[in-house]
This record gives sequence, structure tokens and C-alpha cells, in this order.
Amino acid sequence: MTSIRVCVMLVVFLSAFAGGVGVSFDEVQAQQKERRSLFSIIFGTRKSRKVEPKKQTKKKVRSGPVVPKIIEAAKNPDAYGVLVVGDLHARQLADALKAGFAKDAGVRVIRKTRNASGFARKSVVDWPIALVDLLDNNKVDFVIIMSGMNDRRSIRDEAGRHKFKSPEWQALYEAEIHAFRDILEDRKIRYRWVSSPPVSTPDISADMAYLNDIYKTAIRNGSGRFVDIWPYFLDENSKYSSFGPDLQGQRKRLRTKDGIGFSWAGAQKMSYFVERQIRRSLFAARFLQVALPDGLAPEELAALRGERKLPYHIQSLNGFQSKDGDELAGGDGGTVDTATLSGSAKEFFVDGKPPAPRKGRVDDYTLLQ
Repeated sequence: MTSIRVCVMLVVFLSAFAGGVGVSFDEVQAQQKERRSLFSIIFGTRKSRKVEPKKQTKKKVRSGPVVPKIIEAAKNPDAYGVLVVGDLHARQLADALKAGFAKDAGVRVIRKTRNASGFARKSVVDWPIALVDLLDNNKVDFVIIMSGMNDRRSIRDEAGRHKFKSPEWQALYEAEIHAFRDILEDRKIRYRWVSSPPVSTPDISADMAYLNDIYKTAIRNGSGRFVDIWPYFLDENSKYSSFGPDLQGQRKRLRTKDGIGFSWAGAQKMSYFVERQIRRSLFAARFLQVALPDGLAPEELAALRGERKLPYHIQSLNGFQSKDGDELAGGDGGTVDTATLSGSAKEFFVDGKPPAPRKGRVDDYTLLQ
């Protein structure tokens, strides 16, 4: 083996000498590489295994809340139609309402929202015009509106572009709100306007509060109601908070990480306050078909139907009757024999003597003596 190695080295040396003494460094390195490669062939040197690096796959991060799969029961042909319109917040509200009424065959939630829409963005959706089409092509008994997040922008008309919050801007914006409201008033459709929520950016929150005042004023002059969800998404210091109690009273994340949207827990909490309004209206539509007293004013009749709120309450006394007639529940028409009473029961019911206070209880006045 040694003689073979010597012969190989001699051949390499003679080849280099034949090419001239002035061999470059690169050529010597190339010859050494060839020598090493030749040695590896002759002596079978061990080859190192190449380990390919594992490809790292990026985890997909969900943007927005995770909405569970909602399986709705088959709806009745005459189901109470609840139309939800508006922007991103309205879409999240509609999803939560769908879940809330999923098993109720008598209520159908119709979601017709556009995330980027607003009453200042007619190029996306012209809501008064769209509303007429929706009412003409769907059985709608109740309408819910939630908008405003995309309305912090200028409005253009024939006179030019008007900056957000300017007097001209407010006049044009209020005209759009009134046009939408008047369509519902003319068709005598119940409706609720849901306030915009607070967001994590203080300046945007201030703008949302400004828009809420416009909505509230417009609804006050109609038969609808304004559902203010703003306070339910603040902390104990009346500041925005992404966390808070859910419907079960557990502390949960209620808002998405962008500080604008709602988590699923937050959407359910928001829908709770709206769902109550729908169920009240539904009760009025289904069960208040009773004999009403004569002489009621038009606004009182509207209040009984859930169309208008009054500063006092009207209770129909002849709408419902006990199955046992005039007898009170639990009564058998008999009398109680006081002679059978004894002890503390006799002292309380017959003698009129109050029971002795228990030590440490709130009515134990002996502690003050």
C-alpha cells in the first residue's frame, strides 16, 4: 500500500514539474483536491451524510374572532324576520343573533351587511336605496342598524368636499340618517339603532361618541329606540378595555387585538342587549292581540305594540285569566283553625308577637343596648 501511495505522489509531482515550476497557488489547491478525491476512491474514505434542514412552516394567524359553526333550525314560513344592516360591527352582531335564535323556528335573522360600508360612503352602499330593495324582497318585521366605524371621512356633494364634523358635513350626514329612518317610519316597521362601541384609540372613540349623538337625536324623533352598548365595554374607570365580564360573569377578552372588532364573547354580550329588544317586540306581535280598553291615545296604542316608549306603563287587566277563575293560586276556599297552631307560629300569627332576634343578625338590637 505504501508503494502505491509513493507512486501516486510521484506521478503528481512529475505532472506539476512538466507544466513548469511557476505553478499558481490555485492550481496547487486544485491538485490537492484531486489528490484527496483520488485517495478517497482508492482507500474508500468515509463520506459524511448531508442533513437537509427542515422547512419551517409559518403558523397561520387568524384575523378576527373565531365564529363557531351555527346550525339553525328550519324556520317557519311566517317566521319573524329580523334584518341586520350596517358595517363590520353589524356583521358580528348578526352572527351572534343568529346563534341566539338558532333553535327558534319562529325567528329568522337576515344578515345584509358590508364591512366597509357607512352612511358617509355611498360609493360602497347607499343604505337608504338598499333598504328599500331589502324590504321589498324579504319578509322583514324588525330592523337593526349598526354603523359608524367607516364614517370618519369627508363627504362630497355639488358644492365640493366637506370635512368630517364640519357643519356642512353634519347636515349631509343627518339627511342620510333621516332618509333611512323615514323609510322605516313610513312602512311602520319596528327598528332599533345600536350605538357604536368605544375603541382602543381615544381620538376614534371621541368620534364614535359624536356619531352616537347624531343617531340618538334622529331616533328620538321617530318610533324606534336607541340601544346604547357603550357602557358595557368600559372598565371600572370608564375607559376602554379589551377585557371584561362575559354573559356568565367570567372575565374574558371581549374585543379583538386591533381594538376595534369584537371577540365571539364580546359579540354575544353585545347581542344580549339587542336580543332583549327583539323578544319584547316579538311578544307584542304575538301575544298582545287582546281586548284593549277604549279611549287609548294613538301613542298609547303604539306603546302597547312596542312601537313607542312612554314615561308610564300600561297594563292590560283583561288580557290573561287564570284557569281557576277568580281564585288565588294555592287557595282552597277554606279557613285555618288557629287552635291547631302552637309555638312560634301561634305567637306570630295569633298573638302578633314578633320572633325573638337571633344573636348577631341585623335585627338583633340587643347589640345597641
